[in-house]
Amino acid sequence: MSAWGTASTLRMITGASSTSSTNVLFYTWIANAPQLAISVLYVAVNNYMTRLCSSHEWNRVSKSRKALRVTKPVAGQRSSHFLSLPYRWAVPLTVASGFMHWLLSQSIFLARLETLDGRGNPRPDESLCTCGYSTLSLMVLLGVLSLEALCTAASSLGGIKERLPVAANCSLVISAACHPPPEDVDAYKKPVQWGVVKPRFDGAGHCTITSEGVRKPEVAKSYA
Repeated sequence: MSAWGTASTLRMITGASSTSSTNVLFYTWIANAPQLAISVLYVAVNNYMTRLCSSHEWNRVSKSRKALRVTKPVAGQRSSHFLSLPYRWAVPLTVASGFMHWLLSQSIFLARLETLDGRGNPRPDESLCTCGYSTLSLMVLLGVLSLEALCTAASSLGGIKERLPVAANCSLVISAACHPPPEDVDAYKKPVQWGVVKPRFDGAGHCTITSEGVRKPEVAKSYA
């Protein structure tokens, strides 16, 4: 097993070539191309966690009163998350992504070997440029990737006990759940909750997000 992030003649990718500027740029691109995969992985996991946390927060509106999250809060509103996720999720995810980028830079990297003559002058015909790699760094990177995959999968094992229709960021569903009574003025500035409100006329009950008092829907009853 090679040393941590250290190239040796036994830990180099085949196809070594001269140290010309073209070859240096080519192998620099080869060494850094996998970094794109880590960035794509971060975006994918961040998107998944954002949707998961959004679903949990939306569902909690039916359990207790919550202030709305907006970019510029006023009155009783709350500010939106800086990194689109609660800090308890955003910080570990960002740190893990940065750590994996660093691990990848230690796993595969540009390696230049220059041969000097007896006078200390370089001998380009015997010098080479290629990519080196460290199996130890690569194994640690794979371990961190596996740990992130397990943590991501475990985050969804608890499931969501549905208390109101699943919105999944659908504006139509959100709009349908936001028809408060006419007397509920400036509800967006107050803590709100989803539930059954007092009907204005006989017929099916009405469920909505409102700042007024609500009660839980009853089984086998129809609500609009």
